[in-house]
Amino acid sequence: MFFYNIKNMLIWSRLLKFCRTKFIIIIFVVLLGLALRILCAYLNYGISRDGARYLKMASYLSAGYNYRQLCDFYPSFYIPPLLLLLLSTLMACGIDGVNAGIMINILCGTITILIVYFLAKNIFNDFKISILSAMFVAVHPTMINYSYEIQREALYLLFSTISLFFIFKTLFSKNLIVKLFNSLCLGISFFLCIISRYEGLLLLPIFFILLFFANYRQFQYKVILYTLFLFLFSAILSAILFCKYCNCWYFGVILLNKTTLVLSILNS
Repeated sequence: MFFYNIKNMLIWSRLLKFCRTKFIIIIFVVLLGLALRILCAYLNYGISRDGARYLKMASYLSAGYNYRQLCDFYPSFYIPPLLLLLLSTLMACGIDGVNAGIMINILCGTITILIVYFLAKNIFNDFKISILSAMFVAVHPTMINYSYEIQREALYLLFSTISLFFIFKTLFSKNLIVKLFNSLCLGISFFLCIISRYEGLLLLPIFFILLFFANYRQFQYKVILYTLFLFLFSAILSAILFCKYCNCWYFGVILLNKTTLVLSILNS
């Protein structure tokens, strides 16, 4: 009995040491990505043409204009409002627009590294593949560039990665309650992805196709219907709440038109 307890203690100590090592490696990769983004933002301090336009639009919002009036100022430039609202909120708090944009993108780019790790871990269930995936995102020049320029890509990549994570969690969860909860979270992250860039709508057919093929062989049609209902319910509810409390009803009209266009293309 004594030796059995010693053996268990040794096993638990090795397991704890291994978990601590993994945690340290993950933190190192995330901090490395953060440091590279801050360094590149410092060395390449500047604003692109689109970034200057976003800052100008955000200044209108921080001055009290709503999204419909903003679209009247820029009639051919209907961009999703999430970046503009985040910029205008920080600008209203007294933070300089350029610094606000850099802060938002660096934060989103750094969080994306961690989400990619969990996404790869969920798909492959292998620590080496997961950490290499996170390292790739942390050091890739394009990902770093997206993470400090005042653009919409950092927000879009963050929420599209979160959406992919919840897509796989929804598809492959064995527990029905967990599956339905993940579909609710997917609806929210999917909406946030759309209000970052309209390309987020392309995740919709991907999710529908994967959901069907993941469940049709088991004849789990009720699971498909419940999952779709909760997904659409949370996405639509998020859109209504966002448009109501952020005064962006006109964006809802634009989004409805673009969603109808995507669905019509798929039907054809």
